[in-house]
Amino acid sequence: MALFIAISGIFVLELLMLSLKAVEINDVKELDNLEINSKVVVEGKVVNERILYLGSKLIVLDNGVEIICEDSESFKGKRIRVEGLIDEFNNKKQIGALRIEISN
Repeated sequence: MALFIAISGIFVLELLMLSLKAVEINDVKELDNLEINSKVVVEGKVVNERILYLGSKLIVLDNGVEIICEDSESFKGKRIRVEGLIDEFNNKKQIGALRIEISN
């Protein structure tokens, strides 16, 4: 019974996370005004990309926003649209990518 309640609770939380509307941001200043774990969408051209550790990399957009993702594809020089959650590392806000799309 407890297992069923726990799984149901996780399912409800997942539905709530998916239904949250993402806030569109344009630069780092807007990112700094939002709270940790807020869902955001940002678009920009990738100016820098580097591997952090096995399977994870840091992407920097032309508007200064930093994105952490686990993707093997190279996005350098491409315009991308990212949906993700705000995270903080060393007192600096970044976006943990949930979805990345290449824009035209």
